[in-house]
Amino acid sequence: VWQLYRCQERPTWGNFILAGVILGLAGITRPNILLLGPVLIIWILILIRRKLGMKQALLRYVVMGAASFLMVLPVTLRNYAVSGDFVFIAWQGGYNFFIGNNREANGWSATVPGIDITWEGGYQQSIQLAEAASGRTLDRSEVSDFWYDMAWKEISAQPGHFAKLFIKKFRLFINGYEIPNNQNIYMVRMFSPLIRPLLVPGNAVYFPYGIVAPLALIGIALSLRHWRRYLLLYLVLGSYTFTLLLFFICARFRQPVLPLMILFAVFALWEGAKFIRSRRYKAVGVFALVLALLFLESNHNVLGLTENEVQSEDWFVLGTAYLEQGDEEVALRYYRSA
Repeated sequence: VWQLYRCQERPTWGNFILAGVILGLAGITRPNILLLGPVLIIWILILIRRKLGMKQALLRYVVMGAASFLMVLPVTLRNYAVSGDFVFIAWQGGYNFFIGNNREANGWSATVPGIDITWEGGYQQSIQLAEAASGRTLDRSEVSDFWYDMAWKEISAQPGHFAKLFIKKFRLFINGYEIPNNQNIYMVRMFSPLIRPLLVPGNAVYFPYGIVAPLALIGIALSLRHWRRYLLLYLVLGSYTFTLLLFFICARFRQPVLPLMILFAVFALWEGAKFIRSRRYKAVGVFALVLALLFLESNHNVLGLTENEVQSEDWFVLGTAYLEQGDEEVALRYYRSA
């Protein structure tokens, strides 16, 4: 984001190339960020074109895209070298899309009814089921295509369910609870005095996201009158969030947007303080009411999980970890607690 703003301020070839390099590297880490590439054409046409003209703006956009592609290319070539299959970055997109949109999906769980819930078991079965249905051995990209097709069939059969699920995912996105995926990050509190006060799992408030999210939504709304200044932030936050809503919501997938949410949360606090200083009490009242409603939405137990359910899973994970280290006595203690 910072580099894109540098491009906006000084639209040199070097700045656009560097932005492409960073975007490509980010894509290797979290592939859904690459949707930002096509979305940035809006920024190019609205803001960069006014500075450079259409031709020069589009040329820089193409160069930025080429730089992104060149960063990812070694991964693609490596994938082909070891598998004989052209997989751009990773192949499991189709299966994850099915996880997030099948008729039994709940918007957050990384499991599918009837498929092994363990990581290794789910990985193997996602391939086996696709090959059994196709009647032949499949390349990994073909496995992904199979699950994309399955998901779209279920969406087409039940579009209403897809729409309701999409709304539920947005509610999960702004909810303060950090939904576990491969790890429950709240478990870290058991071992870290530093993290304990900085990551609070609930009761009255899910800190910090349960405070950041309501303020960020207000900040986004209040910033719209300066939309040109914040257009890049809207495009990055919007495109990334949209990809999450297409799949499923969990803490580690949501993590990359937190810095942008904090920016808008601070903007909301700043604007609220201005309302108070200027004695705009009506605006203060509306601000407080909207904040209270969003605070309730972001800090209620949307998943319906009990503390015992969450803690029992944490203790089971710890028991398994100690067992793998050969400490059977401690492992047994955690298993009994679970």
